Amino acid sequence: MKQTYANRVIVDIGGNADERYGYNYKNKELFIKSNKKITGMGIVTFAILSSVFQSFTVNFVESHSPKISPVKWAILTTTILLLLSFVIAWLSLYLSEKFTNYRNFEKVEDIKRLEKLYKIKDKVFGNILIICVLIFGGIGITLGGTYTESGDIELWLIYIIDLMLVNMLIYIYWFYISRARKFRNQAIKELEKRKEKGG
Repeated sequence: MKQTYANRVIVDIGGNADERYGYNYKNKELFIKSNKKITGMGIVTFAILSSVFQSFTVNFVESHSPKISPVKWAILTTTILLLLSFVIAWLSLYLSEKFTNYRNFEKVEDIKRLEKLYKIKDKVFGNILIICVLIFGGIGITLGGTYTESGDIELWLIYIIDLMLVNMLIYIYWFYISRARKFRNQAIKELEKRKEKGG
């Protein structure tokens, strides 16, 4: 039976094809849920709001491009997108952990249900993300430089799409791999303590 906890921050610490695991680092409680239930809001929200930002800036640049130089426009939109995407990603993660996850995750008392937690491997996927960030980051730098020289709005649009993709990859790695791994290690230590107490 699900319960509402005073300190109900549940971090998604990864999973497999069938299940995902959660950890309340304040109460040191472990949770589990079926993969059929969606808990993460970050990527979906990030994609939607980034699309809104892109649509707004395209309309804005079509009206004001003669008044703003390509260099200033590239710096302005890059800065706004970086700040906005960070706020969106952080806020989405916060809302998920504070208000959404506890409704979907089920508290686990039976240690045997958590055995697969030890088998989660995300190092390869993490390395692939880093490589993709480097590749698309390099492409973005080239596109940005070319746009500032030519002022071609189509190049700017491709640059912004590339920048959004890089941001998304970075936040996936930062929030959903690196952070999840940190709390998963804490959860595994808690499991080990329970096993020792259980004899």
